[in-house]
Amino acid sequence: MGAVVHLVPGYLPRFECPACGRTFTEYPSFASPHKRYAAASILDRVRRFFQGLGVPCRKAMWVDRQRIVYAPHNGREDLRQLSHTTLWRWLGWLGGTTMLRGEGSKLIRDKDPAVDLFRRPCPLDPRRNRSGQRRQVLQNAARLLDAAERFERLFGAQFFPDFGTGAGFT
Repeated sequence: MGAVVHLVPGYLPRFECPACGRTFTEYPSFASPHKRYAAASILDRVRRFFQGLGVPCRKAMWVDRQRIVYAPHNGREDLRQLSHTTLWRWLGWLGGTTMLRGEGSKLIRDKDPAVDLFRRPCPLDPRRNRSGQRRQVLQNAARLLDAAERFERLFGAQFFPDFGTGAGFT
């Protein structure tokens, strides 16, 4: 059987600062602000998309030649499946994180000045580059994944959501 999406209810503690009146939300280690799926699952699917050059986008959202489906909820069968358009939303979200990638890259460069993170080519399937804007988003997302992997190896902390939330990105 392929992968199954399980709905997990969760409560997020919120704190209000008595001095400034701002509200702060504490997220669990697997969650990203304003995302419905666990950060590790999002990054895993996006990595699979980039590693499978030539693999159609729809197939990147499959596991063991089966679609990713939702688990039954409250005793009722859920007929929904994870759509390939979800992957494009994730790519757009990651590709729009240029500020976050820049901040993470600065920390990586400060920790390891010999890193080749900024000179590495970003191979993309030409069939996915239908416009300059799409190519830019895909390149930004691929570079962010590379920076996230380096960040986690160098600092031993998760890039998402730990660094991302701390840097103010949502």
